[in-house]
Amino acid sequence: MDSFEFLVRGDAAEPYRVSFRREGRNLSAHCNCPEGQSGKYCDHRINILRGSVEGVVSENTADVTVVAGAVDELGHLRREKA
Repeated sequence: MDSFEFLVRGDAAEPYRVSFRREGRNLSAHCNCPEGQSGKYCDHRINILRGSVEGVVSENTADVTVVAGAVDELGHLRREKA
């Protein structure tokens, strides 16, 4: 997984853009919703990280599984390292 972008339904008229990028053992997640823009964790990112397609309106809902799998993989790698 290198990067993915999702369109997610929120309170605004237009869907929010949620993006994920993995570089090595780091996974970054960004959302352009008000919570995400202020540096807080938003439900849009958390839901995708948990593997939920709830609210995803882009056609790449199958990629949610890839993102959630990366979280599981990174968690496994961190536990092995500890």
